[in-house]
Amino acid sequence: VAEGLGSSSGGGHHGDDVDGGSSSSRHGLLLRLDLASAALTTLASGLKHPRGLARGEDGTLYMTADGLRRPGEKDDDDDEGDRDDDEGDEEGDDGGGSYKGTVFRWSAASGFAAVAGGFKKPAGLIVRRDGAILVAAERYHQDKTRLEGSLYRIDAQGGVAVLLADRLKTPWGVVAGVLGGVFLAGERHDHRGKFPGLIAKLPE
Repeated sequence: VAEGLGSSSGGGHHGDDVDGGSSSSRHGLLLRLDLASAALTTLASGLKHPRGLARGEDGTLYMTADGLRRPGEKDDDDDEGDRDDDEGDEEGDDGGGSYKGTVFRWSAASGFAAVAGGFKKPAGLIVRRDGAILVAAERYHQDKTRLEGSLYRIDAQGGVAVLLADRLKTPWGVVAGVLGGVFLAGERHDHRGKFPGLIAKLPE
C-alpha cells in the first residue's frame, strides 16, 4: 500500500499498469510488484491514508485506511478522526457518530470491498486461520456501537469486538508469533505527558 505514486496514467482504475516516470500522481494505492519485470500494477486506488497490509491463507489481501477519498479531495484534507488529539472523539470523524477508518479486502476473484468500518486510525492487522481479522486501532464507533480498546477482532460476518481493552495512545503494529502468540506495538499514555513506545504480548 502507498499514499501516492508518480504515474503517466491518471485516474484510479483497478488493474492499471503503472509507469513511475511522470509528474502526475495517483493516491491511496494497493500495488502489485512483479519481481521479474519490476512492473507495478494498481489493484485498487482512492484509499485515504492507507496503513496496514496483510495476506490471508487463500491469497486475499487485507488493508486498513481512513476510508476512501472523496472526489477532488486534496492530500492535506483531513477528517477530525485523523488528528492526533482526542478532540471530536465523541462525535466520530464524520460528525455523525461513526469513524471512517475501514478494513478493506482485495482478491483476484471478487475484487475490492469493505470488510468493516467504524475504526479510528486503523493500522496493523493480521488474518487468523479461522478467518478472523485482528486490527490495531485507537477506538471504534459505528452508528450506536462504541468500543474502547487498542486491538479489535472482526469475525467472518463483519462483527467487531474488543480483544484488548487497554487503550494505547497510538496502537500501530500487530503480528502473530510462530507459536501462536499475538504481539502489539504502539505508544502508551504516560502521566508525565510523554508517550513511550512498547511491544506487548497479549494474554493467551
